[in-house]
Amino acid sequence: MSKASTFFKSTALLSLLGACAIDDPIDYTTDGYTASPQGGGSGDESNGGSILFGRVAAGGQHTCAIKADDSAQCWGDDSKGQSTVPEGLASVKSISAGHYHTCAIKADDSVECWGSNDKGQSTVPVGLDGVKSISAGHYHTCAIKADDSVQCWGDIASLPVGLGSVKSISSGALHTCAIQADDSVQCWGEDGVGQSTVPIGLGSVKSISAGTLLTCAIKADDSVQCWGNMTSVPVGLGSVKSIDGGADRACAIKADDSVQCWGMFTHAANDVPSALGSVKSISAGWWHTCAIKADDSVQCWGSDTDGQSTVPAGGFSSSGSGSGSGSGSGGSTSSTTSATGTVDWTQQLGTSIWDQAAGIATDSSGNVYVTGATRGALDGSNAGYGDFFVVKFK
Repeated sequence: MSKASTFFKSTALLSLLGACAIDDPIDYTTDGYTASPQGGGSGDESNGGSILFGRVAAGGQHTCAIKADDSAQCWGDDSKGQSTVPEGLASVKSISAGHYHTCAIKADDSVECWGSNDKGQSTVPVGLDGVKSISAGHYHTCAIKADDSVQCWGDIASLPVGLGSVKSISSGALHTCAIQADDSVQCWGEDGVGQSTVPIGLGSVKSISAGTLLTCAIKADDSVQCWGNMTSVPVGLGSVKSIDGGADRACAIKADDSVQCWGMFTHAANDVPSALGSVKSISAGWWHTCAIKADDSVQCWGSDTDGQSTVPAGGFSSSGSGSGSGSGSGGSTSSTTSATGTVDWTQQLGTSIWDQAAGIATDSSGNVYVTGATRGALDGSNAGYGDFFVVKFK
């Protein structure tokens, strides 16, 4: 197959896909053709398939995760730099995605934050070390230190009197909740709809999650109780292992490792994929949800306006491979293979800024189409902050 490429850019990606007359559209692999989205990493790494993750955190319109090698990767909205993992950030123990910023606990138990900092939410306090847990909200961040005390910074930096030792902490939009040493709950911050008013008689709590305008807790008997602008819990929910609150909704991992989501409004983020299967971890973002499955792969669903639900696949590289260019953050490498597995050709595309492939398809003439997004100028000028593209190899 000879190599040639034609680039099309538009904010109407779906109409372009239709114009290309693709006979057999598929996702990432088909009949010897592969396209691997790239970005965020360093060097040349390839695992030949799904990336394995240890933890996942869904933020406002971005998602971050810790990979099997303890490195961090983020995808989705990067308008404030919240998805651009800092260079030199290597081994990560824990990660939390806020609305427009992200914070991580490093191997030495220190903290690094990046993204929006308009309220100081990404400015880690001087001398903060020995951190056990981190939670990023909309405009603030809170951490549990080595002595089990809490320190917060950003818009909600002050702590309630008498808070004392804390086991767990969760930052919502404009409020924070913590499980204290005696398993009781204390919340503080914005309380416009009662999200910070702990219900009388709540009792001992195992887990807590603060959403946008709601808070949910798993009680000692593994049942769930929520307060704020969403107090209802689905009938028959039963025992729950884990819970996370998003925007006016919550998602829980049940005793059988299945997932159930519910909320005040009908939304795709609450529509759990039928083939999701067993789940180890769950994270509810603004309008999207992500889970780590039994095989340590990640699946996201719901809003994907900024690619927050499009989990990266394939290898990752900032230097790239094959011919073509891709010196910035991201890029895409496409290749064809024969029936015996021999690589016929490989073509990389990318700019010096940021690019990411999203899908690949072939037609009956043997042409290969790669779709994705770019913030550079693949062919001509960029029409705005970012453009979609369709690339044709023939």
